Amino acid sequence: MVKGPGVVTGRSGTLGNVYYAHHDFWPLNTALWVREFKKVSPLFAVFLLRQMDLKQFNGGVSVPTLDRKAVHRVEILVPPRTLISAFDEVAIPVFEQMANLTLQNDRLRAARDLLLPRLMSAAIPL
Repeated sequence: MVKGPGVVTGRSGTLGNVYYAHHDFWPLNTALWVREFKKVSPLFAVFLLRQMDLKQFNGGVSVPTLDRKAVHRVEILVPPRTLISAFDEVAIPVFEQMANLTLQNDRLRAARDLLLPRLMSAAIPL
């Protein structure tokens, strides 16, 4: 288990999808992840990596494989800390709301799956 927050992307098979993990997470052995953020914030790293088009760093022949060495050679400009902080002030509440709505959807789906068969079989009268 990796302590969150973190950023996760596919290393083998699926390239280019970058995800933000707000809480602790369990990356697979086919994933790459970042858990230490020295120059940018986690959310800024998500958007930066998404814009890099990681598919272009495919080093595999039959199975797409992310070539980390090629990615590490890419030079990027890092904005001032004040600009990253301003970005985080807007982005963090949005991602927290997304996580909250996902949790609510999961709970509503579970309630539907529990109640719908009972309603259809008339075990619960209308």
